[in-house]
Amino acid sequence: MIQCQLNNETIKLADNTTLSDLIAQQQLPKNTYAIAVDEKIIPCSQYKDTIIQANNKIEIIKAMQGG
Repeated sequence: MIQCQLNNETIKLADNTTLSDLIAQQQLPKNTYAIAVDEKIIPCSQYKDTIIQANNKIEIIKAMQGG
C-alpha cells in the first residue's frame, strides 16, 4: 500500500495503481475532468500508463458549465 494526496486528502492505494484505476475507484464519468499529478497535467492518453507513486499530490479538476 502507498499513501498519496487526492484533492488535499490523504488516501491509501494499492501498489502499482494507475490513474485509470483511480478513476474507476472514484466512479468518475468520462470526459468531465482533468488530472494533475504533482502540479503537472497528465494527458488522458497516459492515464492507463501512469502509476501513482507514494506521496504524489493528485488533483482531479472537474469541468463546470456556465456562462
